[in-house]
Amino acid sequence: NGSRKHLPSNTTKLIGPCLVDVNEHVCTDHARFHLQIAKVLGNHVGTTTTTHFTANTTTSTILPPIITDREVKLLGIEANVLSTYRKQKVYNPLFLYEISQLSDSNDTRNENFREDLRQFLGVQDKFLKAPRINVGSKGTSPNPNRNRRINICDASHQNVRAVLMEHSRNTAAWIREFLLYNNNDVMISSKEYVEEILETYNHDPCDNSNQTKENGKARTVEEKERLKEEQ
Repeated sequence: NGSRKHLPSNTTKLIGPCLVDVNEHVCTDHARFHLQIAKVLGNHVGTTTTTHFTANTTTSTILPPIITDREVKLLGIEANVLSTYRKQKVYNPLFLYEISQLSDSNDTRNENFREDLRQFLGVQDKFLKAPRINVGSKGTSPNPNRNRRINICDASHQNVRAVLMEHSRNTAAWIREFLLYNNNDVMISSKEYVEEILETYNHDPCDNSNQTKENGKARTVEEKERLKEEQ
């Protein structure tokens, strides 16, 4: 937004909640994606159903959401706040996806995702594959914000990056433990693939050692294959 004022040059000031007079709603709390999901899902998360059988009748009871210390810790809120979220009635069906699923290079999985979404929305025509477009990378028109960009991997942003990574890891853990396989009210396409994506949330993309480790694994595999061929 070209009309936005300059944000603090010290990104440490962006850590915490979003304050219009301080950081113009640009803050690390916006990276707590799992908390935003929990707010939207309302009573779709945490409820359980028990079925009682008698001689002549069968009754089902929906139990109130179970709130654990583990979930409260991952979300970073008080238990009473989470209880308030869970009391919100959400009647619409929900389809949750990770943004990278839209550009999945696996054609079969990508087609399955589009088909799951089509059926969920009740659309008759099939969806075309989403094009890969990055409107911020290149362009013919001048970008007024180009000079205000930062490299988040710079050492000067280490503090804010550490907080972002904490939110990233907590988001992955919460989705995996409390949503991915434990909620039938939320539609998630290709759950195994989503779990693979969530694993990447645990790794700092600025950490070159991660790439070094992967390269080392690749070289080890290549070496083993070469030895097999020689034998």
